[in-house]
Amino acid sequence: MASPEASNKKITVEGREFRLDLLRFTNGCFLSVTEGNSAKLGAVNLSIKTVDRSTSTALIPSRFGEVFPTMIGEIVASRVGGVVVTSLHLLSSTNQDTVRDILNGVKDLLGPTETLDSTSEK
Repeated sequence: MASPEASNKKITVEGREFRLDLLRFTNGCFLSVTEGNSAKLGAVNLSIKTVDRSTSTALIPSRFGEVFPTMIGEIVASRVGGVVVTSLHLLSSTNQDTVRDILNGVKDLLGPTETLDSTSEK
């Protein structure tokens, strides 16, 4: 991959609009989840996939708790097999159904499961 690949998606969950933006690199990606129409930075997490698990750290904490941003980052890191920087900008807290639908939107944006090892040039 010579330059980063960008993709995005908009979803509506329980009357709330979310913008999902993904920028892929050869060794990971940047994922932005924003409530509303314009892209905004929010809580920022750094996640990385190691041999058998993912780990995360909050660079900018979320005002609505760390569980959701950490979960998104670690799921994406497990899927892409590299470094993931995640930004999550929410206007209010989320419930379990909203979290599930956002995660499904992120998984759709990622496409089929593939890791860096399976896509590396030989």
